[in-house]
Amino acid sequence: MSHGWQQLLGTCLGACLALTGCTRQSYCGKGPCPIATFDLHVLDDSTVSWTFLQSPVQTSTDFVTVEPSVGQCYFRYQGVVFQSGREITTAGPRAFACKGADQQILSYLGLDLGDPRDWSVGSFTLLNKGGATECFSCNPAAGLAGKPCDHAALDSVSVTVIVETATGGAAPPPKMVTDDFVRTFRVEFDTSAATARMWMGEVCDYPVTEKVSLHLTQSAADYVFHADAACPC
Repeated sequence: MSHGWQQLLGTCLGACLALTGCTRQSYCGKGPCPIATFDLHVLDDSTVSWTFLQSPVQTSTDFVTVEPSVGQCYFRYQGVVFQSGREITTAGPRAFACKGADQQILSYLGLDLGDPRDWSVGSFTLLNKGGATECFSCNPAAGLAGKPCDHAALDSVSVTVIVETATGGAAPPPKMVTDDFVRTFRVEFDTSAATARMWMGEVCDYPVTEKVSLHLTQSAADYVFHADAACPC
């Protein structure tokens, strides 16, 4: 496994642990602290196009759930809808990454879709909340900002969600959704006009632009209630 890929997964894990901190009632590693999660699955007509600096555009429609080869993308998204006795909506472990030529790996870590159980057929826009991007094995170059960076926060990306199928809805724990629940939708965003900033807010020159159209689906089987989950740290 490449160093960049290990770093990507480490970043995702760290973000997940940070958002599920202990409460006064929980004990790290013990329990139970019940939690309900959901997964999303990528459909075959999803596409990602990206450009490293001035190189030709690369496009992938090949999504995997293991480390991607050159030309492939990896996608995993898990949401949280219940935690330790209360309804909650937050993103859990999630990663979206593609591997380009010369073993360059780009990753977008800022996708937070909220709670799909409330969605109806139609479209709406989510404002990106400081979505983090990282590029491994890249050679960033100074541009207009004069400050090259290979990881940054993009502060001006809008995410369009187009809901195609919306059957069923929310249910009480432990089911969390009705038996007929289905959500199928597209998530689209383009980072080419985004402003990249370093962690302290300084504008920088991030070397990658991405145009993304993810076709995603989930059913009632993707909602799982973990009654005996260990308390997070």
